Amino acid sequence: MKLAVIGNPIKHSKSPEIHAEFAKQAGIEISFKKVEVSLENCNEWVESFFKEGGKGLSVTLPLKEQCIKIADEVSERAKISGAANVLYELNGKIIADCTDGTGLINDLVKNKKIPIKDKNILIIGAGGAARGIIPNFLLEHPKLITVANRTFSRASKLVDELSNTASLSSKSSILIASGLNPEELKDLHFDIIINATSVSTNPKLNLKITTISPLAYNEENPRPTNLMDKLLEGHNQEQFISENSPRQQEPGNYKKLKLMKTGVHGIAGLGIG
Repeated sequence: MKLAVIGNPIKHSKSPEIHAEFAKQAGIEISFKKVEVSLENCNEWVESFFKEGGKGLSVTLPLKEQCIKIADEVSERAKISGAANVLYELNGKIIADCTDGTGLINDLVKNKKIPIKDKNILIIGAGGAARGIIPNFLLEHPKLITVANRTFSRASKLVDELSNTASLSSKSSILIASGLNPEELKDLHFDIIINATSVSTNPKLNLKITTISPLAYNEENPRPTNLMDKLLEGHNQEQFISENSPRQQEPGNYKKLKLMKTGVHGIAGLGIG
């Protein structure tokens, strides 16, 4: 089975290793490559991939919003988020799905036993990764979700768009936008911080996350991080199910991976593939 993960940059991606482990557990033989694809040639590359027998793609930054436009059919959760992290072939059509939120929530709530209800959550970033997870977080009844971005107008635009989505309109009062200046956040308390920016893929980028990390609930390890590897397990497991048996299997059918270890509790990295 021909699979791949695409994005730019892509060297950081752990998807091939994680999907290989899931495939081994499921008894499926796969070929899984990581390919650097730019926004400019995204459409052409994706169309060529599926014409040449490709069955499924994992999609990471910055292609999530673009890939939803390529699909013949779009899942309801991808429509709500306006982004896709999975493309797969089904009956000759390209289907777009968004498993970011489902995988992340499953891992936080079910695997890590971190409740979302009545919690104050900070999501850093306002791109495709943030779009993909906010709807799922809203459905878990948090106290407040703050979307912070270097460009406030982009965070505000995302909040407005999601608040005006019919299925999320009743939750709009608990979703707010903010800039990323530490002065704007220093007096606020957050139980969970989610990094949904590309800073976790490029060490040269610096959003001064360390200046706000003490606001996160981080009981096991006070050191800030841009990546919670364990969350990748839930994220990629949901992708694997979508790519290999869409509409047939439910999350949680595969053994929990133990590829990586981390002691961080409360700070997560997303959108890293």
